[in-house]
Amino acid sequence: MLNTDARQQLRKLLPLEMVATKQWLLDQGLSLHFLDNAVRSSTLLPLTAGVYCLLEARVSWQGVVASLQRMSEQPIHVGGLTALELAGLGHYLSKGAEQHIHLWSEAALPTWLNRVPLNAKFKWHGTRRLWPKMTMDDPRFLNEETWREELPPVTFSCPEKAIFETLVDVPKAISFEYADELMQGLHNLSPRKLDVLLKNCNNVNCLDLKK
Repeated sequence: MLNTDARQQLRKLLPLEMVATKQWLLDQGLSLHFLDNAVRSSTLLPLTAGVYCLLEARVSWQGVVASLQRMSEQPIHVGGLTALELAGLGHYLSKGAEQHIHLWSEAALPTWLNRVPLNAKFKWHGTRRLWPKMTMDDPRFLNEETWREELPPVTFSCPEKAIFETLVDVPKAISFEYADELMQGLHNLSPRKLDVLLKNCNNVNCLDLKK
């Protein structure tokens, strides 16, 4: 039988539609004995090795990203094409059977991320080739997506930052024509934000915009 106080703490730490790693739950004060019993009693559902959700939860990519951002000690942001879509600028973006969620951080993403059963794949982009740490930490260049009331939001790049992140993939993953289409479809961008980002950027594709 599960300890009542620990069970209440688990519900508080792991709301429906969120996920958590075993290590993070241990760091929050839950015991290994309690977590093992929670799995045996079907209170916790293992999504992949060392990653859990509540049994009745319906996990989405937004829940996984919000959970990752909450647990991570480093800034991890949704960026590029995915950020443009979250900003409501994705009406011209291609849709596929499987979504590709673009995430930006300095260090590589945890390996469990793409083992969680979802109709989405997460693509990591390292920030060192694009932004200094101060830009990743700057709230002026971040927005929040409220995907469920009372749950942590998903943090994503503002459109000005997202288009720079998209240009990094030209021409390997994105064609010049497609990049031009994206640029033409963006209106009402902040000139001040663009100027600051351009000065901070160290990627050759983006630096070409200075010319």
